[in-house]
Amino acid sequence: MQLNLLEHTEEKLVGISPSYYVILVVDIERFGERLNPVEQWLRTRLYAIMEEAMAAAGISVSGVPYSDRGDGAFWLLPGSTSKVDLTGRFIRELQDRLREHGRLSSTEAALRLRVALHAGEIGKDDRGWVGQDLNTACRLVDLQLLRDALAAAPDAGLVLAVTNDWYSSVVRHGYPGVAAAEFADVPFIAKEVEQRAWISVPGYSRPPGIEGKQDPGSSRAADDLARDSAGPDPGGASPAGAPSDGSVAPTSGPAAASTAQTWNSGPFAGANVHAQQVYAGDHYETNTRGTGCD
Repeated sequence: MQLNLLEHTEEKLVGISPSYYVILVVDIERFGERLNPVEQWLRTRLYAIMEEAMAAAGISVSGVPYSDRGDGAFWLLPGSTSKVDLTGRFIRELQDRLREHGRLSSTEAALRLRVALHAGEIGKDDRGWVGQDLNTACRLVDLQLLRDALAAAPDAGLVLAVTNDWYSSVVRHGYPGVAAAEFADVPFIAKEVEQRAWISVPGYSRPPGIEGKQDPGSSRAADDLARDSAGPDPGGASPAGAPSDGSVAPTSGPAAASTAQTWNSGPFAGANVHAQQVYAGDHYETNTRGTGCD
């Protein structure tokens, strides 16, 4: 019986063939603080504004899969969708419509958005959409630094976050309508995600409210990412306790013992590591992944 169940499960999994999509996720700021009638009205306005902005940017949503998240939604656009138009023209059109909404609405009916852009392989089963890239996009739109930037930008209708892959393939090339200088590099650490993201707030030369900040509870991982991006020390600094004049550290006598005591510190103090074991040993990695936007 157990064997038959496993075979059935494998057959079901084989049937989930992923396709490449451009992922657009949006979330309404302070949505849960509103009364139910206001929430319902904001959801109506959200879909109307999103569809207007995409149409104005030349992005067709006819037949495009989307999923409601209560306080937001995600769209799975065709892989052929122009990432440049989505990053530039669409965001400008969306910003204009959100600001117009803000001029005509009360504080209680304010509609401001956190927007995330990513792309990748997504499959569909009997109950919905599934894929690690979709998880990443949904994690990104909930990033605390994204919330901080929008809260510190009262004149903005939205804040935009893109993954590092999106930044590398689109933003950094400086295509017309995409201002790379307005994006700030931030740690993106959430559940199973540990990478970088890039944040921009339309109308601001640099995203406000994030200077010197990082994700709560992830200072160690964020520091590791910062060190990785910094690369070798340009000043050629020596390890703590190493001679600063370029001389060779002593290998015997009292001076050597003192130096070894200083150098033999850190998380691998006292460990004997053999290069052959490091290179030729077993390599594996484990990861637990969520599914969908939760």
